[in-house]
Amino acid sequence: MTNQGLRRAERVADAAPLPRRAIFTLCCASMCVISFTVAGPAVYVSAIARELDMGYARQGLFLSALFWGGAASVFLAGILADRLGFRPILLSGATLIAAGFLLLSAIRSEWEAVAAAGLTGAGVGMLDGVLTPLVCALYPSERTRTANLLHAFYPAGIVLSMLGLLALMGGGWGWRAGFVALGMTPLVLLAGYAVVPLPRHSHEGERRMSSLRVARQGAFQVFAVAMFLGAAAETAPTMWVPSLVENAGGGRPLFGALGMLLFSVAMLFGRVSVVAVVRRLGARRLFVFGGALCCAGFVISAIPAGALTGMAAPAAEGAARGPAGAGSPWLEALPAILGLCGVGFSLAGFWPTILACAGDRFPEAGASMFSLLTAIGCAGAIMGPIVVGVVAEQTGLRGAMGAMTVLPLALMWLMGRALRAPAADF
Repeated sequence: MTNQGLRRAERVADAAPLPRRAIFTLCCASMCVISFTVAGPAVYVSAIARELDMGYARQGLFLSALFWGGAASVFLAGILADRLGFRPILLSGATLIAAGFLLLSAIRSEWEAVAAAGLTGAGVGMLDGVLTPLVCALYPSERTRTANLLHAFYPAGIVLSMLGLLALMGGGWGWRAGFVALGMTPLVLLAGYAVVPLPRHSHEGERRMSSLRVARQGAFQVFAVAMFLGAAAETAPTMWVPSLVENAGGGRPLFGALGMLLFSVAMLFGRVSVVAVVRRLGARRLFVFGGALCCAGFVISAIPAGALTGMAAPAAEGAARGPAGAGSPWLEALPAILGLCGVGFSLAGFWPTILACAGDRFPEAGASMFSLLTAIGCAGAIMGPIVVGVVAEQTGLRGAMGAMTVLPLALMWLMGRALRAPAADF
């Protein structure tokens, strides 16, 4: 779209009432597309690793490259949105995601894979950096509710993508064709954001509170640390669920895709239920109870299958670790599936609730504050898959998942203390 066309669209937005439902629907569709960028690489990483000869550590680097790209662009997206408006940022993000998917379908080396994933992540950062402030600007009195509803479409999108990718796998389509199919999805966003009127800014009042002033506040610093911990705790299992369940089930790719599907369904239910939990119990209890359940889920996912099923044969640790043990592959995969579903359900509301709490605490802050928090979350998301991959080289994936228990423990302690303090002291 030309600069003249963008200015004309903004004048229309100023002159007419905003179509809030249409904008919110587009934002939810954008969150689905963001989830596709996680689901695709996570499901196909084992197949890519076999073709490109990548070990666990290199796979972790590839999976984390999405978040490297996101961290590089997300804060810039918020700054530009405060100055240029939401539209050019949203259009740029959708374009980069489409290009990244198409490049992923053509990779020939592991470094090409990392670069293509990074480009895809840059598009994700452009979208993710402005979606939450955009929704909060549409519904300023219902930030927690609308932020969690928006982010509920992240696991919903993973469910949709899993069903689509399973259909492609059942039809004999490989991972390259899968990435081409995923690359078509951002075209819907490009068409929608090009014509729908959008708000000019996200902050309340005529003057925006500067990001530097916000960053100096103790409350913001607590939210920043919480975002880092919560993002690492969320992406570590999300990116490794297919590999862990596939390996536990004897190296069957179908098990990995089904494991990701069940994990996403659990996360979807968790994110939808967060609104009622926060309304009845408060945000503090969400982090306390959710953190405890998340710890339990990580511990269960790390338990060998035989310990829960009474089977003597150990679970397989994948083709790189040797052949699968004896016994039913479903029973072998059961502890990993149950534990990770508990993790997905319990931590689903952490990210959007932290953002909503920050918006309530600093209503005069603009999109830059949300983007800064999201960038810090991306830093945590980068570390999660890498740490799991490095630890898995020494202990296997089960042991690496068990080590992730420290993240929800730290988050539970931090937010439990912070949200108990009066607003004046926080």
